[in-house]
Amino acid sequence: MWKLFERKHSMRGGENLKVTKADKNRPLRVATVFTSLSIGGDENRLLHYLTHRDPEKFEHIVTVVLDISDEIEAASGGIRYRYAEQGVEIINLGELPFRSRRPLPKPLAGLRIGSTFALVIRRLARIFREREIDVVDTRLSLGTLVGASAARLAGIRAIVATNYGKDHWDRFGWKLLGQCSFAMIDTLVCDSQARLSEMEAW
Repeated sequence: MWKLFERKHSMRGGENLKVTKADKNRPLRVATVFTSLSIGGDENRLLHYLTHRDPEKFEHIVTVVLDISDEIEAASGGIRYRYAEQGVEIINLGELPFRSRRPLPKPLAGLRIGSTFALVIRRLARIFREREIDVVDTRLSLGTLVGASAARLAGIRAIVATNYGKDHWDRFGWKLLGQCSFAMIDTLVCDSQARLSEMEAW
């Protein structure tokens, strides 16, 4: 069973989660952020939810940072068409993986990574504002990094992250980024109490 860890003080007193009369006239708008989209555990769990959701209460979009071209889907296993069958719009930001780009010297490579993250965050924030998103649902490590940053930039009322540990962040230069990312979320979804305790202590 998934566990939830809710940050007690990160909702700014909870006032931002109050539903106004105008909000009650439309579904709650949720945006999920994936770094990439292929057949995997989190993608299938989201698909299961989408299959059983009430579309009159929840309106959902899925944003994907890395390009989901037909060639990439053929190599990794595609799932976007199954989302489309549930009436869910997929927004493909179309970024190329860094390993697919021309190699650069280390200082320039670092600048490229930083500028790419900044661009993705701005694009996501614009999407969240234009779609009047209520809840941002970030998935895994890099999805949480860009999704939570963009959500805060856009003034989103609630940010949920799904993660299963800190292993991705335990490397040089990434720990602080990870801690900042998870400091921005409101609720963490995980697969065990042990992992939640580990993340909270981290």
